Amino acid sequence: SDPRVDLRAAEAYMKSLLENVGEGQLGLVTPCVNWDVRALVKHIVSLPALLGVIGQGKVLADNPAPFDEVDGDWANAYAKAADFEWLTWSDDKVLDRQVSFPTGPMSGRDAARSWVYETLTHAWDLATATEQGIEPPVAVVERALASARECVPNAPIGKRGPFGPVVEVGSDASPLRQLAAWLGR
Repeated sequence: SDPRVDLRAAEAYMKSLLENVGEGQLGLVTPCVNWDVRALVKHIVSLPALLGVIGQGKVLADNPAPFDEVDGDWANAYAKAADFEWLTWSDDKVLDRQVSFPTGPMSGRDAARSWVYETLTHAWDLATATEQGIEPPVAVVERALASARECVPNAPIGKRGPFGPVVEVGSDASPLRQLAAWLGR
């Protein structure tokens, strides 16, 4: 299947969360170690632009995201970054192109799949920190969880890329909570 469909849904969900973040919440603690809501939002706003850079075949270390300095209208900044991203990712050829991902080279298709679970996990971080009860489409999260379980091994720290150890949650946990737990939250 085309992971860009799920990526669009994950980004729409993220934008809905960003629309509800207030100035008074920026200092709140998040599940991301050492990040408050302000730092998390800054990172989130840069995510689509980073994937745009990756899709262009560029190396992230040499090409910082053009949307990382934003204050206030985070949802609009995120939408602009997503527009930048889709200038590249709307081309079907990018899915089969080899790209330079932060964890190593992979197909564009796999990079997009990874970005879906990255986006949804940070959405969970933001929703948890700001106490938002908005839920993403379950089918999108279930596919992202399957991708994360396939791509991110249940292994010791250092063997899971940027993710912490798996956190145990009950079998009744929502798919989004299960995804966050798989990725160390």
